[in-house]
Amino acid sequence: MADLTRRATNRMRALSSTSHTSHMARRVPGGGAFYSCLVAFELIGGIEKRAIVLVPYDDAWPQAFERERRRIAAALGEMAIRIDHIGSDWERRHLLFRDWLRHDTRDREAYAELKQSLAQRDWQDMNAYASAKGPLIEQITARAEKWAAQGAWRELEES
Repeated sequence: MADLTRRATNRMRALSSTSHTSHMARRVPGGGAFYSCLVAFELIGGIEKRAIVLVPYDDAWPQAFERERRRIAAALGEMAIRIDHIGSDWERRHLLFRDWLRHDTRDREAYAELKQSLAQRDWQDMNAYASAKGPLIEQITARAEKWAAQGAWRELEES
């Protein structure tokens, strides 16, 4: 199953920049086994002009998420393995990136500064804004991967 998931993920990453993927891992009802589901979708319409709006951190967000997490957990019961909010597709890399930013002040501040700077521009395409963050995200992710390899971070294990 893990090999199939890995191959499907690689295939979906090969799709065009207007394609997006989402990965879900779920517990099989009545058992301890897991199954993975990868979902791909295409943006309809191509280029997407939207305002980039960054808002300051709100101390109420964690409590709001916790309320929603409890509702989701109650609805899914044992099928819910892990419930995270990351503002993006659920994937190991995104979770690692999020957790590393929570851990490392320097990278967290560098990423925030880049986003603030990029948000000042008039982007004709949201994908261009996302791509502009790419080089820094790659650098930060490399440090996060090293951190994870040292055993400081534990990902959700697949069976």
